[in-house]
This record gives sequence, structure tokens and C-alpha cells, in this order.
Amino acid sequence: MATPSASEKSVAPIVVPGQLTLRTIRGKNGPFTVGRLATHLGTFEVKDPELEQYPEGKYDGEFIIRYIFPKS
Repeated sequence: MATPSASEKSVAPIVVPGQLTLRTIRGKNGPFTVGRLATHLGTFEVKDPELEQYPEGKYDGEFIIRYIFPKS
């Protein structure tokens, strides 16, 4: 029986208060939106196509962290 990888395991999400800052990057393949989430746990880079629907700016609230990947 194969052991499931970390991305296949069921993980309980963490809900944290914080501030999400969105900005648009103009890359060689066109513009895309990236985020920086500042929380009491640390600062996280957020890359998700869903961010495209929101304008640049700062958003305060409670955020769900489902996965954390190391930066390589």
C-alpha cells in the first residue's frame, strides 16, 4: 500500500486574522495578481488565480490557510 503524499492527506485548515496585500505584476506573459498575507504566524506569499477578481489594495480579515509549501 502506497503512503499518500503531503498534498493528498486531509489537512485541517488554520484560520488566522491578518492583512492581505494584493498587487498586480506585469510579467512577460501578461499581468497577474499576487498577494502577501501578514499574520501573527508570519508573512506568506499567496499565488492563486482566484486573486485576479480583486483590485489591488489591502484587505483585513480572517483568512484560511490550507497548505504551506516551502520556497525553493
